[in-house]
Amino acid sequence: MEDIIGKYKAVADETRFRILILLADGDRCVCDIEHELDMSQSLISQHLSKLKNARLIKDRKIGKWRHYYITEEGRKFFKTSINDILLVLKKNHITKKRGQKSGLLARSNCREEKC
Repeated sequence: MEDIIGKYKAVADETRFRILILLADGDRCVCDIEHELDMSQSLISQHLSKLKNARLIKDRKIGKWRHYYITEEGRKFFKTSINDILLVLKKNHITKKRGQKSGLLARSNCREEKC
């Protein structure tokens, strides 16, 4: 459970999320990420470290540069997360179509003991 929470915490930060968007297109070195996000190398490195600790990315040395990429574990996490989000959105859309409140709001207003 802590592992998945750590992954969500890692992607919850806007800068780290933007880094992952860049890496979705393939390997990038720190200088590319630095240029794209207009941030210092040290700040980018801190964010990359947090993404590595969450096992969402890895790096490999190519020449004198380190290139970062999304791990297979990271790709599976994103695929699962997106599917979960789509299911929730679909469920909310269906219940709203019927004129009901969705998800947790509907339960908190329920007066039946079964809920």
